[in-house]
Amino acid sequence: MPVFLERHFRMLAAILLLVMTTAEFAALRRDSQANDESFHLLAGYRYLKTGALALGSEHPPLAQLIAAFPLLFLKLRLPAAHLEAGESQEYAREQEFIYANRYPAETILLWARSAAALWAVALGLVLAWWARRHFGAGPALAALLVLAFDPGFLAHGHYTNNDVPVALCFLAGVLSCNAFLTTGRLSQAVACGALSGIAMSTKYSSLLLFPIYILLYGASRLRRPDAGAPFQHSWSHLVKSGLSLGTTMFLVVFAIFRFETRPLVPSELMKNPEPVSVKILKHTELLGGLAPAIVGHPERLVLLDTLLQRTPVPAASFFRGLFLVTHHGSAGHPTYFLGQYSQRGWWYYFPVVLAIKTPTGLLLLFLLSLAVAARALLRDGFSAAFGKLRRASPDWSALTVPPAFYLLVGVQSHINIGIRHMLPMFPFVFLWVAAVLFSSRMDAPRWVRRSALVCLALVVLESVWAFPNDLGFFNFPSGGARMGPHYVVDSNLDWGQDMIRLKEYLASRKATNVCLSYFGVAPPAYFGIQSAPVPARLEDARNSGCAVVVMSNTQFAFDGGNERRFQWLSGLKPADYVGTSFRVYHLPAAAFERQ
Repeated sequence: MPVFLERHFRMLAAILLLVMTTAEFAALRRDSQANDESFHLLAGYRYLKTGALALGSEHPPLAQLIAAFPLLFLKLRLPAAHLEAGESQEYAREQEFIYANRYPAETILLWARSAAALWAVALGLVLAWWARRHFGAGPALAALLVLAFDPGFLAHGHYTNNDVPVALCFLAGVLSCNAFLTTGRLSQAVACGALSGIAMSTKYSSLLLFPIYILLYGASRLRRPDAGAPFQHSWSHLVKSGLSLGTTMFLVVFAIFRFETRPLVPSELMKNPEPVSVKILKHTELLGGLAPAIVGHPERLVLLDTLLQRTPVPAASFFRGLFLVTHHGSAGHPTYFLGQYSQRGWWYYFPVVLAIKTPTGLLLLFLLSLAVAARALLRDGFSAAFGKLRRASPDWSALTVPPAFYLLVGVQSHINIGIRHMLPMFPFVFLWVAAVLFSSRMDAPRWVRRSALVCLALVVLESVWAFPNDLGFFNFPSGGARMGPHYVVDSNLDWGQDMIRLKEYLASRKATNVCLSYFGVAPPAYFGIQSAPVPARLEDARNSGCAVVVMSNTQFAFDGGNERRFQWLSGLKPADYVGTSFRVYHLPAAAFERQ
């Protein structure tokens, strides 16, 4: 079997990538716009056409540029920009760009999503190439199979957000760092810096690469000379490689931001009468520690205002976006979880979400891999375990340190809105389980490998069962998609993606007098859905003549923590479900009489 896999590796890998790409394209044509897509597309297209970045953006532009690039060939109209516009006006511009342009929204999304799907394909190529080179064809194909059928990547791989792109960039950055720590060559440090710059220009969570690089460097210093890096660690080598990496990374970021050099707070933001310095001190943790020393001292405020408004800063938009995302992380985000509501989130949010939204087969593979690794490490007793760690290949550090550190930071996050924020962990997990269970390095028992093959089949089974509603995937032990709203909502389940399915559902039943509460930004009227808002009371529903009430799972869940406008529906059983977003209630007169 190993010989067969090696001989036919390229063909088998191509088949798996083709399966994944086919699933992506099938889903991207059936999904309506997810909530963040219009923002990313408008921001990317505006940057390509005018060179202007959105001043209030929390996202670097690279993934936006890739998704928006095909739209240049459509020559779309660009809505007028109002830099101080409120949130509602921004939504209006996004809707105009997608739904009132020269081409239908379906065409615009098809072109943009087709470009965005290339990130997932590139991730598969990198994962398969590295795994084969370091562990062999069998582990490489196993890791690629798990990726190709993982519902999280199938769900987000065709959206024009930056969650899958940052997963690719994060993996590439760590693997390039591992290559540098294996050879010690400055050219590898430069390559690592270039890939790190690309990651920083994709999403700000890539800043976690820096502490991970430090941890990996520390692990390489503890490793015995005969176990890995052939170079001698020294302060001079560390300084030279660090400068090479940092300089290259900065130049890449600077280039992607079009060599922008302007004040951190440009003149466009000066319309607010509040001093800019006070505004920034309020809205970012990065400068928050300076507040006591500056606020209350007018001369210091004037000096800080002058520096912020007049001092040119390379890639100023990068740092301004970093300030904004830091403020968002500090303030938190409204979240529903296990029947609770919070602005600050819970430390156990991501562990629970990972447990219920990770395929059962992958969870079992991970447990098996931990057992096999512990057996290999402790076979000769605890006293020998540390020596084995020092002799271990640096590849194992590259597969274990990044996801562990990422999860450690994730549990402290106050933005708990979806498993998509943990996607950078998963490629390392795919590689780890494949390497431990299927490579000759670990020499796993035969029964373990047979069990692992069964687990791989279970991954495929659950994925096929969930398709094409991958966004709302929940594993078998959690109860599946129907139980999903009892755990979490938002981008875990209901992100505006089911409007096409709702349109088809209502049309097939010739539904009239529809009342709709929708968690999304796409206009229902574009899909031919004529609806009124869901009434706040049973009496209002009776008077308005609502015959069909369509409730978004997210709207219904958050209602319990806010105004409780829809609680009159809690006593009714949904007559149907549409995708993983909507619950449908039929309200004949008899239903009102039973209340």
